[in-house]
Amino acid sequence: MIDTTTTLGARAAERLVLDPAGLSTEERARYDARYRAAMADLGMSPEQFHAAYSEVLRFTPERLRGF
Repeated sequence: MIDTTTTLGARAAERLVLDPAGLSTEERARYDARYRAAMADLGMSPEQFHAAYSEVLRFTPERLRGF
């Protein structure tokens, strides 16, 4: 397990949350549509990819800098 406090800093780690519910059906459909080619490049189907990478981390930005 990665110590997010050391890796990201305490303030950033507070905004990083493991979502036990995972992706919603709609989120997964959008993700699969966007990254299907990249998954294929890894030699994986969407089902294989989501089985291998099953945990969802949600990050809430504190602020946004625009240019």
